[in-house]
Amino acid sequence: LVLELWEPRELVLPFLHVVDNPSLLNSPEKFTLLIQGYGLARMPDMAMSTLTRMTASGFHPDVTHFNALLFVLVHENRLPTMRELFKHMLDRGIIPNASTYALRVRAYAASGQFEEAHKAFRQMLKAGFRTDLKTFGYLIDSMCNAKRTRLLYVILVDLHEHRCSPDVSIYHELLEGLCRNDCVKDAEKVVKLIRERGINPSSFVCNVLAKGQCREGKIQCALTQVHDMIKHGFLPNPDVFDLLLINLFKHGRIGNICKLLSKLVDRGFVPPISSYNILIYGMCKCEEIDKAFESWGIVVRFCLPSVKVYRALIEGLCKSGRVAEAKLVFQTTIGKGGTGDDAAHDVLILRLKQAGRLNDVRECQGILDVRRQRKTHDDEDLGRSFLEITTDHGHREKKVDAENYGSEDFSDDEKF
Repeated sequence: LVLELWEPRELVLPFLHVVDNPSLLNSPEKFTLLIQGYGLARMPDMAMSTLTRMTASGFHPDVTHFNALLFVLVHENRLPTMRELFKHMLDRGIIPNASTYALRVRAYAASGQFEEAHKAFRQMLKAGFRTDLKTFGYLIDSMCNAKRTRLLYVILVDLHEHRCSPDVSIYHELLEGLCRNDCVKDAEKVVKLIRERGINPSSFVCNVLAKGQCREGKIQCALTQVHDMIKHGFLPNPDVFDLLLINLFKHGRIGNICKLLSKLVDRGFVPPISSYNILIYGMCKCEEIDKAFESWGIVVRFCLPSVKVYRALIEGLCKSGRVAEAKLVFQTTIGKGGTGDDAAHDVLILRLKQAGRLNDVRECQGILDVRRQRKTHDDEDLGRSFLEITTDHGHREKKVDAENYGSEDFSDDEKF
């Protein structure tokens, strides 16, 4: 049962072999295996006792053994014990390496103690070790969660002071950490800084920035961000594009929408159905009926727009006097199995009557009548099927009860 929790599995059999045969503990490597095995088995106290056993056996633990123990304690969130072990390590004259410091930074960061994580990070730099990306990411997440992003530049200064000038990967991890935690304003400042140094942010950062700017109402900033993405060979995520479309429509910036869409399509961007729904609906509300009908002609080849979009398009076409196009939308939608919308159908019938197109009125009403009859028939079939299922289920329940408890408990009618 316990073995199922252990990874990597290549440690399981050697570990069990050593546990069953203590005489095999004849090398420092075997004690390392014992510590790792107890750690993977979620037995930190046994892992700690292994250090004492090792000393009693005449072996001197080195930084590898202490790091293995630190890893176990970090995983179990045993921070007080981790502090004692680190102090014990220094008292024994064992010099920590990069992994030792990285484990301490991650432990404090993951537990929400940013000040301690930052202190351990500075100790790591002072000892002459460069940070790895994962540890740096832990530190940035902890800083954001503690609402201490004002110390962002302090961390960058720390890196410079210890001759660990941030490279492209560090800046990208910094930006992604800020974006992961919705610190958009701080990420914007960092983007400006790194662009001055000739570094371009990643696609992930650009998408998160654009989304955050849309949420904050910075439409021009978001639009510029997406154009910069295209310039550097990135394409916006569909959800980012949809959010930008909604905001541009709210401000009536139809020209920007058309230019952006044209540029994206030229770069191979395929708008999802949600984007077409937004396009058609937005164009209708902005009274750009020609563009709305053109977009509908594209999307209807693949699927039908939503009922809300269908209603807006029918009403928009009828309002602008384009009843022939409205009728085409109606016929296509019903013909493809769409449900349509009763309010939109009423508007269409009324406009056709006002235009004197009585033949079209009769044709549309005939389609609607067939649709209603089919719906009524389907509802009756569904109700009949449901009744049969529930009746059959009830009979089976009674039969089972009769078999279990004896037919004497039932009336003659219930014995079938």
